[in-house]
Amino acid sequence: MKTRIFALLLAVVCLFAFAACKETPPAETPDTAYSLYTAANEQLAKLRDGADMDIKVNVAMNVGGMENSTTMSMTYKVCGNNMYGKMAGETMTYVDGILYTLSEYDLGEGPEIEKVKEEVTPEEVADYFEGIVATLPTVTEEALAAVTWTEENDVRTFALPIAKEDYTAALVQMMGTESDEFEGSVIDNLTVSISFDATDHLVALTYGFSMTEEYVGSINYTFTITYNTLGSPVEITAPADADTYETMPEEDWEDWEDWEDEE
Repeated sequence: MKTRIFALLLAVVCLFAFAACKETPPAETPDTAYSLYTAANEQLAKLRDGADMDIKVNVAMNVGGMENSTTMSMTYKVCGNNMYGKMAGETMTYVDGILYTLSEYDLGEGPEIEKVKEEVTPEEVADYFEGIVATLPTVTEEALAAVTWTEENDVRTFALPIAKEDYTAALVQMMGTESDEFEGSVIDNLTVSISFDATDHLVALTYGFSMTEEYVGSINYTFTITYNTLGSPVEITAPADADTYETMPEEDWEDWEDWEDEE
């Protein structure tokens, strides 16, 4: 009897010991707006590692009482120093120090295609791709404490509460302009929203603002960048017909300076 009781107690002790030794999975830390915002900045910092993006720009104008709207679509790819950009009428491919530009236009005498190539440094070619946003406006954890998101089809989206000066700085970078170009204009209705999939990967970034000039009118802009790939290598190759591109003649800057002196 004592042996049976001892065996039972031993079994109970072993059971509890086994239960105590089982690894308890760590509790998941719930996402917050600030943790997602931080994740977005970390992912954008890896843009040069590889990115495939679609950009859509909506412009609605009310100038002199005349209303008009238009939508422009662009595609950008980046991988290291190699870049690719396609928009209406122009395709640019930068591979291994050569920029290939294909332009399509119609001056009234039928469609024309121009294909040129030129040697360009990575620093110079970056100016062609200023529309690629690599940072977000600065937002503090405190400012994001009460921010919540909406969710649709496993995509979470929320807006950033941002200061106007931070917004303008990001806008200048995105549009490739100088800050003084906004002088005399009133910029308001500022919005920035970011979207994440179920695995906390950034999938979209949207900027919106309106610009009003006295005696001219107002223009409402919305830039939406959809990230098909972000932080993973993408393939960017020279055009298949690269041998048909004409070499861009080198500009003689001394002649240009002489012409300016004559003016």
